[in-house]
Amino acid sequence: MKFEDLINYNHKNSTNYKNRGYHDEYRGSTYNSYSNRGYDGNYKIRFILDKIRNNKKLKLFLIAAVVLLLVIIIAVILILLPLLIKLFDYISQNGIQGILEFLTEFLNKLWQGSAT
Repeated sequence: MKFEDLINYNHKNSTNYKNRGYHDEYRGSTYNSYSNRGYDGNYKIRFILDKIRNNKKLKLFLIAAVVLLLVIIIAVILILLPLLIKLFDYISQNGIQGILEFLTEFLNKLWQGSAT
């Protein structure tokens, strides 16, 4: 330790390990439980949600995207509804045994090469 260090006691100029300022560096890093910069898995999600909350155009875009997705899902369900009704009618008339027999016959024809 130099004589100037004794007079002007400065942690950064000291050669002692404890006084080098390492303690102060770690105080604001990820070891601090109050720090937002740590290895928090939800940090990115919170960042994105804050961006959405503060950006009006992004909010409108996401709302429009969700509405469009719901419309597409409802359209697909309505298109496939007659097919589902026919499938349930076939199951109610023939049972599971009839479905298994139909599948085995179809697979046998497919294996032989005449599945038309």
